[in-house]
Amino acid sequence: MRGGVLKLDEGHRLAALWQALPEELRLSPHRYLATNSPQGPWWVLGWCERVPEADEVLPAPLPPYRVLTGLVDRFGRTQTFHREAGGEFSGEITGVTDGAGRHFRLVLTTQAQRAEEARQQAISGGMEPSVFPDTLPGYTEYGRDNGIRLSAVWLTHDPEYPENLPAAPLVRYGWTPRGETGGGV
Repeated sequence: MRGGVLKLDEGHRLAALWQALPEELRLSPHRYLATNSPQGPWWVLGWCERVPEADEVLPAPLPPYRVLTGLVDRFGRTQTFHREAGGEFSGEITGVTDGAGRHFRLVLTTQAQRAEEARQQAISGGMEPSVFPDTLPGYTEYGRDNGIRLSAVWLTHDPEYPENLPAAPLVRYGWTPRGETGGGV
């Protein structure tokens, strides 16, 4: 459904769930909201934040597709996804803000970065570096694999405890040379 209306017709099966959405989302004609159940959640689709290239003619045309920009549950609690605007992780989700106002930074790594880290750890430990390829096969049974993986989640802002942020990531993830999860640390 496209935003832009405060209320749905009372006979609409999603009318009650629509009212649980924050008013800002309901009224925005630039957002699309999708759900597969009257119980929610809503997936919020919009345009990805991006930085135009230096030689790009502005205003740039709108993209023909929308990207996931957030989630809203049936109680109106939100998660907003922040995507990287440029660089090697351009378009990837690198931050999340939850309904309580906490900000989380998602640290992403490439297969080449993980391979180099594995080589450096082996060398510093006086061991022979193991085989850790710089790239992964381009396609898997699940589709294209660009080799980007989540390696850590940091809490960067907490409105309840702004001066008491953790000094370490909330979680770290390890990956095998084949790009499979090696578990959380």
